[in-house]
Amino acid sequence: MNNGRFFITLLASSAVLLSAATPALAHSNNSKGTVVRGNVYDESNGGKGIGGLNVAVTCSDKKGTVSQNTLTNGNGLYSVTFSNSQCGKYSPVSATVTDNGQTQTDNVLVSAQRTATMDFYFGSVSVPEFGLIPGVLATVFSAGSFLALKRRKN
Repeated sequence: MNNGRFFITLLASSAVLLSAATPALAHSNNSKGTVVRGNVYDESNGGKGIGGLNVAVTCSDKKGTVSQNTLTNGNGLYSVTFSNSQCGKYSPVSATVTDNGQTQTDNVLVSAQRTATMDFYFGSVSVPEFGLIPGVLATVFSAGSFLALKRRKN
């Protein structure tokens, strides 16, 4: 019985320590600057990342506007780092990417941990539609069910 209490106390203490340490660790990872990152996906290709696309990232701060360009890697991931003096906490950032003539832009605010994430989804996914026969069958079945329930009520 004492072992059970010890285990629960140890588990609870560990959870408290980890929850207190997580924000400090997240902040220490970005002490060199503000990181803006994301992924570019091709929905028509099963959601795979698109490599080799140019991503233009802009940060607007009270001191001015700074832009950087980067290319997505083979998995569609991009990442740029602005210095803390260029792009601070809660600054608006935008990213623009173009694939096959289709351009997408997203705007977010930098978080308190000096990060911002913007993902982009290109391509179209076809949604199957009902054909004529399944549509007619569904209508007939619905009408038949309605009439059967109405007859049962009377």
